[in-house]
Amino acid sequence: MERNVTCKAENTMIDSVGRSVVGTTLVTVSMEVLYSPNVQRLQNQTVLLNTSLTAVCNLTDAGNPPASIFVWIRKDTGKVIGTGQTLVIKSIILADEGEYQCNASNKMQPITNEVVYGLSQLTVYINVEYGAYVLAFEANQSHNSIVVNQGETVELLCDANGDPEPVVRVINTTRENESILVEIKGRKAKYHIQQAKCEYDTGNYTCSANNRYDEGRQMLSA
Repeated sequence: MERNVTCKAENTMIDSVGRSVVGTTLVTVSMEVLYSPNVQRLQNQTVLLNTSLTAVCNLTDAGNPPASIFVWIRKDTGKVIGTGQTLVIKSIILADEGEYQCNASNKMQPITNEVVYGLSQLTVYINVEYGAYVLAFEANQSHNSIVVNQGETVELLCDANGDPEPVVRVINTTRENESILVEIKGRKAKYHIQQAKCEYDTGNYTCSANNRYDEGRQMLSA
């Protein structure tokens, strides 16, 4: 930014015949104002596991002289993970989730003074999401199949994972139509078969977990 500043000097003089004379002189100086850049607010990012992410460090004001140094830092480690105005993370993994900081700076050198670096910084949170899947499906802590006596209680436990948090269901699939025994939004679903009866409760049971990305299923026999 340039600005012109004018200095005016004036005096009043009396000549030899007693007349008043005004003397004036003007000097105009061009002054350049140096200032730091300003980073635009960064929007938090949500990205699917194993895809690529691009984040841009935009400026509302480039500063004077314009910002020329851009550095991306992982906040929890302090490690520099990128330089340049654009950050690209390819094939993102769960460990990439976290807070990142963009630093934008310019080099200012006022006349007769030492170099000063202007700095502006803002942070962005990167949230990594992934499809739902079933970790384990158990009947009385047994996998795959279980044998119980008539009248015993059977505990069905479905353990799932996913981000966003999945909807988990324990389903009776022994008959032609699936019958949902329990449905929750979370990571674990539990159902008790009270006083198991061979003619009604013997058969296949399924645990399903789904979110907006995927559905996982696992079956066991009782």
